[in-house]
Amino acid sequence: MFKALHTEGIFDSKHKTDIFKFIAENFSSKQQDDISVNSIKNHFDNPEFNAVESWHEKFIHLVQQAKKDKEK
Repeated sequence: MFKALHTEGIFDSKHKTDIFKFIAENFSSKQQDDISVNSIKNHFDNPEFNAVESWHEKFIHLVQQAKKDKEK
């Protein structure tokens, strides 16, 4: 998700390491309470297929919701 936000210029930073640090300091995963900056960097640059698939579905739902909200 953060890679998509960064790519679209929504989550902007001069250095990707700032994004990695922000994520590590503010988020956890289902498996771990603490996520290392290196782990985030590795997954940011090379996301797992299942993660991409999951976020793809979520983005589709967000687009559908935005279309509904736009019609109001």
